[in-house]
Amino acid sequence: MIKELHLKNILEVKNLTKFYLVKRHPFELKKRPLPAVVNFSLTLRQGELFGLVGESGCGKSTLGKLILLLETPDQGEIKWKGQDITKLSSRELKAWRRRCQPIFQDPLASLNPRQTVEQILEEPLVVHNLFRGKRLRQRKITRILQEVGLPAHFKKRYPHELSGGQRQRVTIARALILEPEFIVADEPTSALDVSVQAQIVNLLLDIQKSRNITYLFISHDLSLVAHIADRIGVMYMGQLVEIMARRHFQTNHHPYTECLLKAIPSFGKKPLSPVLGEPPNPLKLPPGCPYQTRCPYKKRVCSQEKPALKQITGGHLIACHLF
Repeated sequence: MIKELHLKNILEVKNLTKFYLVKRHPFELKKRPLPAVVNFSLTLRQGELFGLVGESGCGKSTLGKLILLLETPDQGEIKWKGQDITKLSSRELKAWRRRCQPIFQDPLASLNPRQTVEQILEEPLVVHNLFRGKRLRQRKITRILQEVGLPAHFKKRYPHELSGGQRQRVTIARALILEPEFIVADEPTSALDVSVQAQIVNLLLDIQKSRNITYLFISHDLSLVAHIADRIGVMYMGQLVEIMARRHFQTNHHPYTECLLKAIPSFGKKPLSPVLGEPPNPLKLPPGCPYQTRCPYKKRVCSQEKPALKQITGGHLIACHLF
């Protein structure tokens, strides 16, 4: 893992907000704004692995799509090395997409079933006009397959002829072939067998070490993220409720983070503690703290004032009135 010192900021997200227009029921005439990401701010450092965790529907994947510019934010800024990428021209946007690459959750869904591995990996090189000439591109494809642990003859295969782990290695190779500086990995192991997950995680860590790539690693698995990430962010209802360095993992946490920790399976310990209650209706969030309807430590101020992220110790921030 990298050290926190002497690292410069590479990506800055400030007050990012995204709404989707939805109907509460099929017969409703007017659509209502559903908040997916609300006033989200985050800074990523060069070469770090930032792990983002939270329940399904909290906005993790939407945030990844916003940073990749696969979705357009309603407000806020996304700055890459000081430049707001939401205001890029089409030519500048193409150059940005080369620097920032995704690794999606389901490799079978993210790969073109009608293309061979060779065609899948060659397409980004053609689009970005890199390694001109068939022979040069073939050499690049062979090298990148070797880097992700696949033999060269796999380039003639189709996605359906590969296992889940092999397909995910191809998606990693597709992300790496443009030599990006930043990768958004959206739950890259959740669709894989447990025996394969560790191999993919170790591959991503080896690539980070050799290429000094910055990762936004989105996951449901808090125990995995706590093991591999340099910093961890906990997201609830489109907002960050806690940011901590890996060394702070054993210290005090936001009540929501505590519930996620108690829900981690472990052998030989106490039975799992379920997360209390259900998330509030995102179309009608309660005033004050969004977690108050499920929090066992709720106070009067929680329903009156929304808590801001406050620094508890160096590098450890929590949005809670208890701190």
